[in-house]
Amino acid sequence: MLNRKLREYNFFQRKREIEVIRFRGRDKSIPTKKVPVIINFNLACQTSHEDLVRGITDDFDSILIRNSKDIQEIHAKVFMVFVDFNERNIILEGDREPQQIKKETVDYIMKMGGTAVVIYHLHPDSQILEDGRLNSSKLTSIEFHPTLKELSSRDCVLSIDEQFSEYQRAHIRRICNR
Repeated sequence: MLNRKLREYNFFQRKREIEVIRFRGRDKSIPTKKVPVIINFNLACQTSHEDLVRGITDDFDSILIRNSKDIQEIHAKVFMVFVDFNERNIILEGDREPQQIKKETVDYIMKMGGTAVVIYHLHPDSQILEDGRLNSSKLTSIEFHPTLKELSSRDCVLSIDEQFSEYQRAHIRRICNR
């Protein structure tokens, strides 16, 4: 009897902690945070990513992803996935890359019904974007990478140099307030 009551208590306690997210016609039940979450892959840049987001909202969480186990710990509605500039302009890894932690993270977020906003940071060609642009037209991988292409169709791929444009800030605010 005591075991049954304990199980019922745990069930109802857990039910209160879970928010049902509707995504692509399927209900997904996951514990979610009400504030946006910054996803970092580079500890050295984590503070600068947080400073960039403070220009948009003061209420957020930040998580450093080091390996696949860390991915299971992320639950929210909106994620700002920061990817730092690299010479090959690889935003998310392709199938031939040996390590695919960024791609796995974004795929997990999408699978769980969250909104992933990928932000390619420190991209020199994104210093001055045309008004109304979210990312640089020179980033051709956005058109060819299946995950980036899907995110781009939802206006969820941004590229910046050292700061967001006013248009990008307003766009991220709209996503966070959905």
